[in-house]
Amino acid sequence: AFISYRHVSPDEDVAKRLHTLIENYHIPENIRKKMGIKKMGRVFRDQEELEITSDLSGKISDALNASEYLIVICSTRSIRSIWVQKEIGFFLEHHEKSKVLTVLVDGEPSEVIPRVLLEEEVSTVDEYGNVRTQIVPLEPLSCDYRMDRRRARREEFPRLAAALIGCRYNDLRQRQRQYRMRLMG
Repeated sequence: AFISYRHVSPDEDVAKRLHTLIENYHIPENIRKKMGIKKMGRVFRDQEELEITSDLSGKISDALNASEYLIVICSTRSIRSIWVQKEIGFFLEHHEKSKVLTVLVDGEPSEVIPRVLLEEEVSTVDEYGNVRTQIVPLEPLSCDYRMDRRRARREEFPRLAAALIGCRYNDLRQRQRQYRMRLMG
């Protein structure tokens, strides 16, 4: 996965936390066996400020191409970031929109999720052979990090992890509940 974010707080803080959580996440054994994967894999998060240029660097482009998912940290700051917009655009040239996951840091979804992720142009051919194009609204998978850190990690991170693993959210939440019960019992 590639994490796209604005290099300011709190966006950068959330990106760092997610980076660590994803790379250190222990997939429950039954899900590892069922899905045939051992771990989540590497996450790319550029840690240095980008050069002042109008193009994405080769390192960023390569990382976007190699990533299966794009995680966009959405906020009132990132929506105005030209770099976040460029990273989304480049990723979508090579991947489907369903591979873009959003993490809400502040604001309302309609205000902070980039428009390109909220709608899609669909063309259909009617019975007379006429092509009709219409804009269809989309609802990208979003994790809500507009809450306290512990609650976001407990309730929302599994939503992101499930998408990256390819399993159901409820499967991960159930495993978390069972684990907590064993600890308490």
